[in-house]
Amino acid sequence: MSERYLHRSRHYLLLLLGDFLLLIGAFVGVYALRRGHLWIEPEFQLLVPWILGFWLLFTLLSGKFMRLRNPEFVLRVRPFLQVGVALTGSVSLLLYVKGWYHVSRFITYGTLGTFLGLEILVLTVHHYVARRRSGESRTPVTGIVFLMDVFLLLASLVLAYYYHRGTLVVGEDFPLLILGLSLAWLASALMSHRFRLRRNRGLVPTFSPFWKGQGLMLMIVVSIVFITDQSGFSRTIVLGTLLAFALLENLGVLLLRGLRRGKAADDTATGVVDGPVPDTVTITEAARPATGAGLYRLPRSDLRSAFLRGQLASVYLADRPDILTFLDDHLDLGAVDVTCAAVLETPEAGPLQRLPERGVEFIMNLHRVNDFQRINFAFLQAHRALQPGGILVVNVESLSGRRTRFFKRYPLPLARLIWLADFFYRRAMPKLPLLKKIYFTMSRGRNRVLSFTECLGRLFYCGFDVVSWKELNGRVYFIMRKDGPPQSHRTPSYGPVFRQRRVGRDGRILGIYKLRTMHPYSEYLQSYVHRHHQLEEGGKIRADFRVTTWGRFMRRWLLDEIPMLWNWIRRDLKLVGVRPLTEAFLATYPEELKQLRLRFKPGLIPPYYADMPLTIQEVWNSERRYLERYAKKPFRTDVAYFFKAIYNILFHHARSA
Repeated sequence: MSERYLHRSRHYLLLLLGDFLLLIGAFVGVYALRRGHLWIEPEFQLLVPWILGFWLLFTLLSGKFMRLRNPEFVLRVRPFLQVGVALTGSVSLLLYVKGWYHVSRFITYGTLGTFLGLEILVLTVHHYVARRRSGESRTPVTGIVFLMDVFLLLASLVLAYYYHRGTLVVGEDFPLLILGLSLAWLASALMSHRFRLRRNRGLVPTFSPFWKGQGLMLMIVVSIVFITDQSGFSRTIVLGTLLAFALLENLGVLLLRGLRRGKAADDTATGVVDGPVPDTVTITEAARPATGAGLYRLPRSDLRSAFLRGQLASVYLADRPDILTFLDDHLDLGAVDVTCAAVLETPEAGPLQRLPERGVEFIMNLHRVNDFQRINFAFLQAHRALQPGGILVVNVESLSGRRTRFFKRYPLPLARLIWLADFFYRRAMPKLPLLKKIYFTMSRGRNRVLSFTECLGRLFYCGFDVVSWKELNGRVYFIMRKDGPPQSHRTPSYGPVFRQRRVGRDGRILGIYKLRTMHPYSEYLQSYVHRHHQLEEGGKIRADFRVTTWGRFMRRWLLDEIPMLWNWIRRDLKLVGVRPLTEAFLATYPEELKQLRLRFKPGLIPPYYADMPLTIQEVWNSERRYLERYAKKPFRTDVAYFFKAIYNILFHHARSA
């Protein structure tokens, strides 16, 4: 297993050796501080190999060195914190199982705490140096807030300890106190997302995550004290530490906010291509873009000053030639003016909001869509800023790509457990009505699990059409064209039960209830699927990528149609009749049959259950034959079709088209 991980980074062995030396250095320093010598006692000769073994195991499983290139400081430091928590818990479990109660807790937990602190310090320095080398002159605020919190927590504990006991000579219980406070601080920080200090926010929104974190920390500490029966700890020290920490943290945030508010906004920091923003340009229908020689050519490509492709090749995509090749294969980048383009690498919608309406013709965001807090809002802002026919390039880590990454990263049994937990938390919870609010409160929508279909459907919902897409390095890159107005009059839904717009009698729009068998936002891909996919027997779409695995199972046993009984009870549908169709699907019908359908109320049990047609033309003939018979003899026709359909469902496995 180790070989698979060692090949993932050129300097992995050096990083592993450096981390090992930090752990050994932390142990030697704490041991010498406590004992005054370096003669290792027998119990630590047994314990240290266990600690090293746990450290190596969790380091390999977490892949924490693979996040060092991530631009977000919190995403860099998170796996190191997770390894620290796992290492502390494993050592505690070992001491409990082995019965090694005589081992010094000061040395044991002091070593683990010092080791984690040294790692965070090195990560912060590395983050700062990396940003300076990349030309970013600003200090990483996330790292500053993180280090500020660590320093203020330790300072508050020292002040409270000295105030109560009048000395800084600590006892054996001091590491346990540090451990409990550190775990409470870490858990509250991750749940409140307070390590990100945004510039353009009001006073209350800026302080709100910190106030939430302080309240959570108080509740967690009190819970730990009572659950572990550590009532011997001084309440003056514990509560005094929390109070001093809250006061100092609020003062520190206020100071940082004041310093940042004095800085002017800088668009180049968000990745916006330098150059003046042109005035709003109105493009007529005759000037709509057309494709030629296999390349999509943007409107107004005759008068250009400096072309975008040069900057993409030399700056923005210099280390990502595969993306540039993909763009070259489908776009005429030589016809894109640099003053009419915006290249971003941010999950925030702020840079898009600052672009003028219809002010640019090319937008590319290199940050993955999974981290967008409000995905549709970001897409709609891009739609607003683009000229008609303009291009949007985005990327997403798809559901299948994420699963592949998990199963390559972890051993098979562990990967299955982690994938199941991750799928429930980041995929299922955002879709469930009662758990959705809890999920977005905890995660702020970051690192969401999105399927290929959902991302494409969201883009179509926001008024884009696809030029091309390709999977590169575990992500799917979309080239989208602004094709029309967003479908903002519709209310998208991605819950397990949803209402779909269908056309009823006299063209009346019905809300038909169904269990979801397709990925969210699949309904907005209806016209795209009909353009690019053939139909198979019974009028079904061949190899429909929108249908999920459990969706195929529910369709096979007709479970997805159970909620339609509510439409029947509400008398939107009658028991037997042609199925109500979506507007896009109905548009593919012959005009004569379309008008005939609109004369009658749709039904729950369609006539093709009785006739079992094989082609879409046979489906049309089946519906036409039923409607003509129903117009002459309604009751008799419905009774005959009902019993024949039930027979075919039970014995011939008739299913919905």
